[in-house]
Amino acid sequence: MDVHIVVDFIHLAEYVWRAAWSLHTPATRPPNGGSRSSWRTAAHLRDLPMDARVLPKIDRQILLFERWSRHRLAQIDDPEHARLLRQFTTWRLLPELHGQAARGPLTNGSRNTAAGRFNIAETFLNWLGGRVRRLDQAAQTDIDAWHVERPDPGRLHAFLK
Repeated sequence: MDVHIVVDFIHLAEYVWRAAWSLHTPATRPPNGGSRSSWRTAAHLRDLPMDARVLPKIDRQILLFERWSRHRLAQIDDPEHARLLRQFTTWRLLPELHGQAARGPLTNGSRNTAAGRFNIAETFLNWLGGRVRRLDQAAQTDIDAWHVERPDPGRLHAFLK
């Protein structure tokens, strides 16, 4: 019988961070509350098994985008918008980033482009909501109105594709 041990290094890193943080008294904690260094520490701890080739290497820009998109999705109040944007991220934005990463290291610009596409999709969904429409109710007249009102309407193309 073969036994396989699977270690979730992301949650392990968070656990180690919280354990280390609990050893500090309020007087010894950093003035910013440690929030900035906590994600950096977790990222460093996550990189260790990738550097040791225990886990497959994932481009840092993809990891940063995933973290950012999870945070943004948690801020969206409309469950339908959150569902659509989660699908857009999962089935469009992340596969594009993975494809680019397969050809070479990603830049901040690649991550920012994906984030911009997410943001414009969210803006469009909110704009549609202001017209009392859902995405499945959008008509060509809505798309035309969006194109007339926006300085760079073509940025929406990736979402509507």
